[in-house]
Amino acid sequence: MKRLIAFVTLAAIASGCSITNPGETVIAYLRAHNAHDPELALTHVADSIHYEIVGEWTMDGIDALRQMEQWDAAMNSELDGSNYQMSGDTVWFDMVEKTDWLNAAGIGSLEYKQVRAVAKQGKITDFRITRDPAIGKQMGETFSSIISWANENDRQAALDSLMPEGEFVWTADTAPLFIELTKEWRFKNSQSEGS
Repeated sequence: MKRLIAFVTLAAIASGCSITNPGETVIAYLRAHNAHDPELALTHVADSIHYEIVGEWTMDGIDALRQMEQWDAAMNSELDGSNYQMSGDTVWFDMVEKTDWLNAAGIGSLEYKQVRAVAKQGKITDFRITRDPAIGKQMGETFSSIISWANENDRQAALDSLMPEGEFVWTADTAPLFIELTKEWRFKNSQSEGS
């Protein structure tokens, strides 16, 4: 049954039919996200969208999500959903995330089990990712290591752009800079480990 739902949903989207159920809405959002088209992705979410990585951070409202979508587009983010299940307005699925930054950091991809999205009338109102706490820890440690390395190795110009008032700025303009800083951090770390 799960495969049938996924097949019908994909077939409806591929044929250009209007989005009529939560599964179609979620898949349309992921497709627009993967096309790196923030404004198209946002057509599939409600103005009052609640987006959360459970136990780590939350954001509310389409403007906050717009900034994240712009960052993700600049990062060449790909979200690959699978194992879709639907109950009423709620869609459960697994997801794999890949970005240029994850690749630059040597992480590769992240796997999320039991992502939950609620969609009503063609708009996602709630999107929650539950992930292994070890993933959040790894991400935090990698981020902190990059920033510490930049502080210790005269990368103040990059830090001033990324953190102009001491807070990291998540924008389409800062994404390529953070990728390059991460590549440099990883290269220097691999050199020091090989010494």
